[in-house]
Amino acid sequence: IHRAGTVLSEIHVDNIGKESVIRLVSDALHISPSQARLLANLVHSKTSGQPLFVIQFLKSLSDEGLLRFSLSSRQWQWDLDAISAKRVADNVAELMTAKMLRYPVEVLWSLKLAACLGHECDKTMLDLLGPGGGGSGGGNNGSTPISSGVPSIAEHLDVAVADGLIIKSGTSTKAVYRFSHDQIQYAAYSLIALDEQMALHLQIARVLFEKASPEELDGMLFVVLDQFGRGSPLLVDRSEKSRVAQLYSMAAKRSFSTFAHLSASIFALQGILLLDEDHWRTDYELALALYSTSAEAHNICGVFDQVETCANIVFAQARSFEDKLPAYFSLVQVTGMQRRLLDATNLGLDVLQKLGIILPANLDMKVAMAVIDQTRVVLEAIPAETLIGRKMQDAKALAAMKMLQLLCRYTFISRQQELMAVLMCRMVEMTVEHGICNESVIAFSHYGYITCNTGQLALGHKYGKLALSLLEQYEARAVLPSVYVNVYAQITPIDPVQAAFPQMDIAHNVAMAYGDFEGAHMCVNRGIAVRFFFGDNLSAIESSARKYIREMQKVQEENFCVSTSLFLQAVLNLMDPTCSDPSTLTGEVTNQTDVLEKAQQSNNTAIMIQVCRLRIYLLYLFGLDELAGELVESLMENFSIKRPFPNSGVVSTTFLTGLVAAMMARKKDPSKWMPIANACRGKIEVW
Repeated sequence: IHRAGTVLSEIHVDNIGKESVIRLVSDALHISPSQARLLANLVHSKTSGQPLFVIQFLKSLSDEGLLRFSLSSRQWQWDLDAISAKRVADNVAELMTAKMLRYPVEVLWSLKLAACLGHECDKTMLDLLGPGGGGSGGGNNGSTPISSGVPSIAEHLDVAVADGLIIKSGTSTKAVYRFSHDQIQYAAYSLIALDEQMALHLQIARVLFEKASPEELDGMLFVVLDQFGRGSPLLVDRSEKSRVAQLYSMAAKRSFSTFAHLSASIFALQGILLLDEDHWRTDYELALALYSTSAEAHNICGVFDQVETCANIVFAQARSFEDKLPAYFSLVQVTGMQRRLLDATNLGLDVLQKLGIILPANLDMKVAMAVIDQTRVVLEAIPAETLIGRKMQDAKALAAMKMLQLLCRYTFISRQQELMAVLMCRMVEMTVEHGICNESVIAFSHYGYITCNTGQLALGHKYGKLALSLLEQYEARAVLPSVYVNVYAQITPIDPVQAAFPQMDIAHNVAMAYGDFEGAHMCVNRGIAVRFFFGDNLSAIESSARKYIREMQKVQEENFCVSTSLFLQAVLNLMDPTCSDPSTLTGEVTNQTDVLEKAQQSNNTAIMIQVCRLRIYLLYLFGLDELAGELVESLMENFSIKRPFPNSGVVSTTFLTGLVAAMMARKKDPSKWMPIANACRGKIEVW
């Protein structure tokens, strides 16, 4: 947790001292501290002041008659010499073990079963294991059959409740039994012979699985699987393995639905380990579900090798292309997360082609603009109520929309603008043709982005607002991050930009909740960019950037981490009055030379342009116009910034380029710089 950068408050709890033990003994025996001192000092020396040890040691003295209440004198009495001579266990577990061995064999057996079930268990499980459900054993070792017999496991546990070993809560019919300390559970569990523990766990799992009703099994699914997991090496029957694997599949899907993706990945893998190759023939749906879920869950958890392994097995075994689609989605995502954006895009385009989605060949900006205009004509011909009143039902269309949205993200990051525009428009056209789905909400925000930033401001804002309205109307929370990125960080704003700042944090939190780490980090990276270029408190930007960089490092998100670190270094340079070269992005969190070298090696033009933009901004702020002019020339010479779909960085950089050019025109060579300044002014007017 520390390595992940989480802020922790640590509370160190020592054993209690002699004075505390004196007060404890004084309160427990209703005597004065001076009367309790000799006994308390002896108890402290025997237990070293470990609180649970102190309490259980006093109880053991009472059990053995060394501490007793005298009815005649109406006070507690004790034998200091006998207590001093008493052998004391080395730890609490040993003391508890000795105490438990004095219980009747039925009570001891019930404690062992409870310890197998974990820190706590409920009466439903205990009743199933008893004679009325599945039986309860009467022996004092792990080999006694569960079904052979005591009246009630819960009743026997009540003996331990009376002694304080177990805490009972709830009603009589829905009671919950919880060990009062983990050392007590450990002591009860240690009474089961090592070579019998695995068999007992498996026996418990079988009884619960066979005797529980569907509703009961649903409520104790994870407990049953824990028991099967601990006894799984003893599973040999193939049909039983299949039944248990089905339980793991259920648990994986349930965990996934509650965003417990790590648990989902573990459950899916445990289920897979119970299968053999022939299960693809005899239990096809089960094998497909486990491998597909495993790929999806491991993708979110960042275990890329496992994703590729599971996906390739699905591709080899699946009976239809439709059955392969979940694995394809996971593989495209994991390829994109590894920053193999062109590979991810090409794989996704192959899937779209198989789904019947045909895109224009020989894409260029002229074709892209024509597609944008064609989409506008299609939308204008459809009444709004008709457009949003029908839900998308076609399975292939739904799959295509999901893949189109993935590719929109990757073409945006890799700066394939023409393809990105066509993909966005195709999503809108499919919505018109097939009806609304979650991805349709994103599609309208995409269309708002590209129309707004090609000069059609009113149209762009119309579809941005439509996306926000549909987001609420359809409760499409899963796609909120993508919609917010477009509406609040991409569409040329009418409202003050600062109003959008909190929205990007909301988008990040929602994306994280859904396990979309890449989307979450895109949100905060765009948010930091907007805040930096358009104005926010520097300390606030610093705090946010540091928090999100730690988060990105945790999941090895390199690209957005590098970009966000550049923004953070620029902020630190602005905040440090002693910084001798504020325009160079080298310092506490990043090194400009290293970043540029890696970007050049990987042909990452986005990072190279970002470095150039940030430096132009810093040079202008510090009045270093000639150096800023040199960087403007380098930017124009080496990188095309004639983007028809500009984001906040492009808008801000164009504005700053115009300011630098105007300043340079006043200082020298106006014939060179004024055309640049006027060109920038023209772009700003359009945007």
